[in-house]
Amino acid sequence: GGAVSASLSVALARARRHREMRRGTIAGCLLFGSVLSFRLSLPALGYDVSGDLLASLPFVVTIVAMSIFAARVRPPRALAQPFVRGLK
Repeated sequence: GGAVSASLSVALARARRHREMRRGTIAGCLLFGSVLSFRLSLPALGYDVSGDLLASLPFVVTIVAMSIFAARVRPPRALAQPFVRGLK
């Protein structure tokens, strides 16, 4: 629906600047938009779920997905090393 297309347009705008993160960005926005659309369709299907739970569902799923994929990210080699001008 509209949420998926809006999330995808944000993903494409961001992916133009960061080519190395293109797949992850698009997948993340598609996940968020899909869960957002899913939460809107649950009451229409007849499920009685709390409104607060439905409102937070896309954000919870996104945080869980980010925490799973963040374990694979390596920190930069120069992290916590002092900067010395002119030294390589």
